[in-house]
Amino acid sequence: MVSKSDNVITDINRILPSKSESKMGRINPYTLQMQITRMFTQGQSFFATTKVQEWLKERKHNPADYDIIFHEKPAPPGSQEVIVVEIELKRKDGQPVDPWLQEQANLHT
Repeated sequence: MVSKSDNVITDINRILPSKSESKMGRINPYTLQMQITRMFTQGQSFFATTKVQEWLKERKHNPADYDIIFHEKPAPPGSQEVIVVEIELKRKDGQPVDPWLQEQANLHT
């Protein structure tokens, strides 16, 4: 006989991600650049470097290897934003930054 508590546990296990699913990267509908721009416009730019460092860790890069520089620019015409913050990554060892990584940091959509 199945008890009520067994059914509840079964229902919870269907809702919660498995351990393997929770370790996978989460899908975020907002690009890193959108998140950083929002931080700047809301006066939270202090946390922007930490956000980029976490983003680098998620992509298996050591944040300590990079200088992170933010460039505030006017948003393109027709944009809902007033400014756009571009993220520049520079390797501290002088090696070039992987172009794909730099491009991903500044994706618009």
